[in-house]
Amino acid sequence: MKRTLWEEKIKRTLWIVRGLSGSGKTTVANILGNGFEASNLAFSADDYFYSGREYKFDRTKLGEAHKSCQNEVASAMQSGVCHIIVHNTFSQRWEFKPYKELAEANDYGIFILECQNDFGSEHDVPRETITRMRDRWEDI
Repeated sequence: MKRTLWEEKIKRTLWIVRGLSGSGKTTVANILGNGFEASNLAFSADDYFYSGREYKFDRTKLGEAHKSCQNEVASAMQSGVCHIIVHNTFSQRWEFKPYKELAEANDYGIFILECQNDFGSEHDVPRETITRMRDRWEDI
């Protein structure tokens, strides 16, 4: 039986999980990652700020954190990882454009999931910061 293009691409998929801080992005990424039989990896810019189990956010290094995340995704794609999950805020379309371009260049299908819950920020992101994120939020 001939496979459809969708069936071929689903074998190599980039899952973009977006949402405000505290909306459940990491939880969704973990659920997705545990649900696949094939190989998978999950990445976020927050990973950059962990030293062991300790999280130390440094706003001045946010650009480096996002670049590191993109490099990790690119490396995983080049290694042929089947399911790659990126869970960042992605409040504006331009923020996930580099990932979309990576997926297209490496023949990955893309799913975008949006978390709309409010469980409270695991990283103690101030309410005013979350409000600013919400104010600049762009629908896809």
